[in-house]
Formats: sequence, structure tokens, C-alpha cells
Amino acid sequence: DFMGCSMLWVTSLCVGNAIRIEVKKGWQEACNIWIAVVGKAGIGKSPSIDHIISPLKSINSRLIKDYIKAYEKWQAYDKMKEDEKRQVEDVSKPTKTQFIVDDITLEALVDLHGQSKNSVGVFKDELNGWFKDMNKYREGSDLEFWLSTWSGKSVTVNRISRAGSYVEHPLIPVLGGIQPSILNTMYTEENKDNGFVDRMLLTYP
Repeated sequence: DFMGCSMLWVTSLCVGNAIRIEVKKGWQEACNIWIAVVGKAGIGKSPSIDHIISPLKSINSRLIKDYIKAYEKWQAYDKMKEDEKRQVEDVSKPTKTQFIVDDITLEALVDLHGQSKNSVGVFKDELNGWFKDMNKYREGSDLEFWLSTWSGKSVTVNRISRAGSYVEHPLIPVLGGIQPSILNTMYTEENKDNGFVDRMLLTYP
């Protein structure tokens, strides 16, 4: 069950915005999913998940390393004087292609999704960290952001210091393990009323 649900997350992440299903005229749905793998500590949640998603994590790690190298090369080029630049090959500012994240602010997530338009997956070994992160970086609840992105509604981050970020069709599948006692804390009246808990798919064998 744990591995099967992990494969659903992998499929959602890979398909991303490439395909949308038209349920009926004017009603389209993407393959965005949030999955909580539920079980007590030591039951094998993490090994089961890692067994399935490790190939994507390896690709993601390589892309991060490649970006860091390319960015350092671009920084060195950018610091050159104009006459020095004319003597070497042009270096363009690299684009981030990372598609799996763990600990990230919403602003950085929207920035990344703006460059990796197909999808950006959130994987939390302990899904409780995802809930806590919703209020970690700024005051107020970020539930509205996640409810909007689950539905595929466009998101915008406005900034004073620089240009904002915009994603027209966000697709951010979420996967992580969680213990039953911690899962119960999700079921607040607010999360029931706004539909948050209804969007979470559970596997609890």
C-alpha cells in the first residue's frame, strides 16, 4: 500500500501539467494529489516510500548540483568587465530545473515553479513538518495558498524589492509519512470546513 501510493505521487509529479482531463465541457482537472502514508513509528513508511521515489530523487539531486555549478560559472562571467566578456564565450544565467523540494518558503516555491512549469513536488519524510511550515515563514495561515494550488488556481507572489512571481497552472503534489496520533491533529473544525482534510488521500493499512 505504501509503495503503491508513492507510485501515484511519482506519476502525478511526472505527468504534471502535460495532461488535463476534461470531465465535461468547461470543467478540467489536473492530476494533483496529496498523499499521507499513515502508520506508527518503525512500521516501514520511509523505506517503502524511498524504494519507489529514489530514482526521481537522484535525478533531482543531479539537477541541483548542475544548477549550482552553472550559477557559479555565470556569476564569474557576470563580474567580468565588458572587454573581458568579449574575449570569452557568453554565459547565460541558468534556470532552475529542480522539481522536488522539502523545506522551502512559499515565495521560493512559487519562484521555482515559475521556472519548472510542469510540476514541483513536495516530499516530507515526516508530513507533520509540512503542516508546521504553513505558518513558519510568515504570519497568518498559508492554507489559502495550498487550497488554491490544489485546485490549480493561479498564484502570484508580489514583492517590493523586485519583480514578483506568477504561476498560471500550479501543480504541487505532496507526499509524506505521518503517525496516526499526529494525523488526528489535522482534523480541526477549520480544516473540515474549508475542505483541507477532504483533499488529503490516506493510506492506513
